[in-house]
Amino acid sequence: MSFGLNMYDCGVSKIDSHAEALAFYNSCRVKRGNIDTDPRPIRGKERSPMDIRVKHGNVIFRYHRTDVVTWRPDDSYTVQCWASQSTAMFASCFIPWKLDSFNLSTVLRVRDTLYPVVDRITVHADGRVDTTAVFSRQVINRANAKQALASTRYADYVAWYKLMWPMVRGSRHNPYQFASVRYYYVKDVLADDANWHNLMMGPNGRPDEIRNALYTALDHEFAVYDTVQEASLPYRSNLKPWSVERESV
Repeated sequence: MSFGLNMYDCGVSKIDSHAEALAFYNSCRVKRGNIDTDPRPIRGKERSPMDIRVKHGNVIFRYHRTDVVTWRPDDSYTVQCWASQSTAMFASCFIPWKLDSFNLSTVLRVRDTLYPVVDRITVHADGRVDTTAVFSRQVINRANAKQALASTRYADYVAWYKLMWPMVRGSRHNPYQFASVRYYYVKDVLADDANWHNLMMGPNGRPDEIRNALYTALDHEFAVYDTVQEASLPYRSNLKPWSVERESV
């Protein structure tokens, strides 16, 4: 939990409608000296920087100085946030589905679909979702990657490695005694087979590591990576290869 935040004692685990949001507001006590229409501390979290208020019929849940969740009378709701696990935990108590934040990305589940969030997202009563974000990831363009590797001595190194590695693997006690090779130098290092032994014995000399370094180093020349973007993903998708980015206009 980020910053020690927990929401277990706030009196509600989710809210499904404007009516439920309004009922929760009415269940929160008016702060001493205030009037009924002033912001009220969240029930059970009276000593936390959280409050709830009603403005123009909208029920607004605030965390610190941000209006994080807004429920409207038409049963649509908006979540305003950034990549913050504490904000996601706060918001998740006051919407139907879970908001999650990880790896500088924020994702909202709506039924069986995941939606990316940058700044804000609005979910309508009929299930429509308005968001300014997309899921994005890099995938290898196989044809271009093949051309990139062919421009180097990678194939020669792999053939040599397969012969040599079984004979030396037992003596590789400390690979970090050999300098690691930065990706932008790897093509030049690979060009001279006098470097291969040290490369093999070092911390990043496996063929797959060399291949990935070459892909990165040669991407600008051969367009090794393509960008794939999706507006949403099925629930339970593996999110590890995806990032959340603002949709380009």
